[in-house]
Amino acid sequence: MIRHRAATESFRHTGRRHSNARRRVTALFAVLGAVAAACATEEPEPTVADYVSAMHDICRSTDARLDALGTPPDDINPGDWAREVGLALRAEFESAGALIVVSSVGEQHRRLIRTTTDLSQAYSDLGDAIDTGAEISVLNTEITQLSLGRDDLAVELGLPECARSRG
Repeated sequence: MIRHRAATESFRHTGRRHSNARRRVTALFAVLGAVAAACATEEPEPTVADYVSAMHDICRSTDARLDALGTPPDDINPGDWAREVGLALRAEFESAGALIVVSSVGEQHRRLIRTTTDLSQAYSDLGDAIDTGAEISVLNTEITQLSLGRDDLAVELGLPECARSRG
């Protein structure tokens, strides 16, 4: 009987341990769930005004970089100038691509980035063509068309400071 009593006391004691452990685990999961819920809260989508402000900052930075290049051929070699314009535009589309964009302008924003990417490449190609003495008229036409298309997209997006052919 003593054995039986000891076994019963051991069971009660072990049962309490399991019950306490279950409560602790349940409490831990409750705390972890609350923390996960708090961390999972998404930041609010930016507004169109936030987007316009961020894009204007990016375009102003690009404009400053382009203004610092000087005028070819007096201030800079024409091929180097064209490549530098391509690099400035590349920095612009990379910065624009990193933005969290309001969904209402998402598709137009992506088109602006693609057009700026193509324009950047065309300027880089122009720099190489100038240095090698290759024909540049096709590239000039491509750059003009891309620039005008890019400016149209900028205006549609409400980004007048990003339209470089503005008067």
